[in-house]
Amino acid sequence: ACSLICYCLGITHVDPLRYDLYFERFLNPERHDPPDIDLDLSWKERDQIREWIIQRHGADRVAMISVTNRYGLRSARREAARAFGLPDQPLAPEIARSLHSAAQKLEGLPHHLGVHCAGLVISPRPLWNDLALQRSGRGLIVTQPDMHPVEALGLVKVDLLGNRSLAVLDDTTRIVTHQNGTPPDLSDHERLAQDPKTHAMLRNGHTIGCFYIESPAMRSLLRKLQIRNYLDVVAASSVIRPGVAKSGMLQTYIERTRDPAKTVFLHPKMASLLAETHGVMIYQEDVLKVAHEVGGMSLSQADTLRRAMSGKGRDRKRLASMGDFFLRACNRNHIASSIGQEIWRQIESFAGYAFCKAHSASFARLSLQVAYLKSHYPAEFMAAVLANGGGFYERSTYISECRRLGLALRGPDVNQSEVLDTGSGGNIRLGLGAIRELNESIAHSIVTARRERPFDSIADCLTRTSLGEESAKNLARVGGFSSLDPRESACLLEIQRLFRDSTLASRIHEPRQHNLFLPLAPKLPTSPSLPPCHSPEVEPFPPRVRALFEMEILGFPLASHPLDLLREHLQKDLIEATAMSRYRSRPVRMLGWIIASKSVPVRPNNHLMKFISCEDRSGTFEVILFPDVCKRFSRTLQSRALLIEGQVEEENGSPSLIANRLISLPTDSLLPTTTFPCPP
Repeated sequence: ACSLICYCLGITHVDPLRYDLYFERFLNPERHDPPDIDLDLSWKERDQIREWIIQRHGADRVAMISVTNRYGLRSARREAARAFGLPDQPLAPEIARSLHSAAQKLEGLPHHLGVHCAGLVISPRPLWNDLALQRSGRGLIVTQPDMHPVEALGLVKVDLLGNRSLAVLDDTTRIVTHQNGTPPDLSDHERLAQDPKTHAMLRNGHTIGCFYIESPAMRSLLRKLQIRNYLDVVAASSVIRPGVAKSGMLQTYIERTRDPAKTVFLHPKMASLLAETHGVMIYQEDVLKVAHEVGGMSLSQADTLRRAMSGKGRDRKRLASMGDFFLRACNRNHIASSIGQEIWRQIESFAGYAFCKAHSASFARLSLQVAYLKSHYPAEFMAAVLANGGGFYERSTYISECRRLGLALRGPDVNQSEVLDTGSGGNIRLGLGAIRELNESIAHSIVTARRERPFDSIADCLTRTSLGEESAKNLARVGGFSSLDPRESACLLEIQRLFRDSTLASRIHEPRQHNLFLPLAPKLPTSPSLPPCHSPEVEPFPPRVRALFEMEILGFPLASHPLDLLREHLQKDLIEATAMSRYRSRPVRMLGWIIASKSVPVRPNNHLMKFISCEDRSGTFEVILFPDVCKRFSRTLQSRALLIEGQVEEENGSPSLIANRLISLPTDSLLPTTTFPCPP
């Protein structure tokens, strides 16, 4: 995004002049290799765009870049055992030692060529003039050298990066446009940041599902910064990176953002250079500015410094020599030695972790676009998030977020659901693809058959689709035939009857035989359907049994939270996530379902502390385990559901629970045990 040409061509959408994105970071006179071209695309369109590139430039001038897969110790042991003709079973100690010695000699050696997940190379002439090519197992033309020799040859490497959030953006926009007749206006990212609903959502950290700003750490940061505008979101996308935290300036940035009067500049020149970030270096571009203005480097030299600090160009020796150059320049400019050393310490701490403002600006734009869609079209947006595989969290966390947004969750249904999840007008309908044991081809067969005419009975559905017995039973257990019979238990008995009656079963497509080829087979007459159901009068599942089956088959209950099923094990003196701020500096007990965790080594002994993100029915909350607690309850942390005792602490408006005791809850009780009789 720091390329003016890319902006003018509409490849990028952030004005590099308006936001002071340094051109020298992209190209400069001292750079001898071309920059990478990284393009984020909707993950659904990446293969299609790759094929377009091959057709546009010629199959002889485009190739995927290979990766060299090497032997690990385990694969080396298998290879050595195969070479020696040894069986796949426990070996005598003497033979095992010899095998291990041989495997160690193979470890790290090339095993086979794979295909880089995103990289391809484009040449102005046939590629075989410059390097060797071969075909992959999937038939793609790939380079025999990997990315480093390809770059050394001066060829242009392009990364086509699949981004799920771009697909969420496209899908939500398409649905809203279809409903309203006009697309939502997402072109002005600064306006989006000032939209009242979006603004409130950002300040409260309610951004689960939103690209790059949905992690626990980022949501906490948004609350602490009290986001005001687009540039605040840009800064948040960079300040969260480890480099700023390592320099010790993350907390300083938060405090100065909340109270600009606390801003202090290490040197008068930095007042103009770092006014936007309150005197804190948080971008690679900040390093360029300071190295140029304070350290006396040319902008080309400053970019060489940036490259020595980060990525694949990281070079500690060059960084050290540049540090000497920087400090000598500070001395020549009559900057106090202590100030020069502190500036350099902050620069050096960025090594390997600095994030460029150009990336942050592009990320923040997409973050604001999807945040706007979530705040104004929550059902359509959350359905698109679910349909595109989610993001930072697993599927059940996004389902919980749907409940917190007040959306009505509808289960899969053969006459209502599409293959993927859909949303509209405050309702989300789960797709047929959510059912365990029901693969995509079966789901497509149901949707295709239903478009001809709706199913009028379970027998009709089984006759016209490739549903097998197990997938049909799972569908019934979670109400998948509720449009035909609302009693899940009666549907189960009917499915058992149909598959056990040899006459009826012969007219039902077995997926083991026809699953892949059903769309190509001649259509059977729809005829009078199979004999109607004569199930005995049975009651629907009790709510708890229904919820347990949903946990088993969908991964979550639809009408409740998994923790609701465990409350019988608990006492009543619990507080919920939304009440934490009222209990600041007080001991509390909370019930938590773990949705994310991160371990961090603590110096000087590198003992681990943990940051755990949990949820309850009311919201999400963060739990901090210091090393002694983390060690004491390491086995307890293997449980998904916890009763947590500790003290609430709040920092800049963002509460956390400092845990001192954990109790694991019996998640085995979240599996159904109810059995149903077979019909006679």
